[in-house]
Amino acid sequence: MSVIIGFYGESNTGKTTVIEKIIEELVDRGYKVAAVKITDKSISLDKEGKDTWRYSESGSKIVSLVSPIETSLLFKYPMGITTLMR
Repeated sequence: MSVIIGFYGESNTGKTTVIEKIIEELVDRGYKVAAVKITDKSISLDKEGKDTWRYSESGSKIVSLVSPIETSLLFKYPMGITTLMR
């Protein structure tokens, strides 16, 4: 069973700090946690000129970066939370 918990509020009101504490507590209790950050700003984790950026500029709609410490998966199109959680 999946449960979705959402938080909304103005910038600099402590949301991230509260969410960090909730994540830590849930993990300590044995839950698997996924965190999704939604913003109204047009920003990207991808960097212009880097290989992953070049792949998406060439037309790839999904780009992945795999390193020894993490794997990032970038969907190069907007996706609502409902679609993401499926």
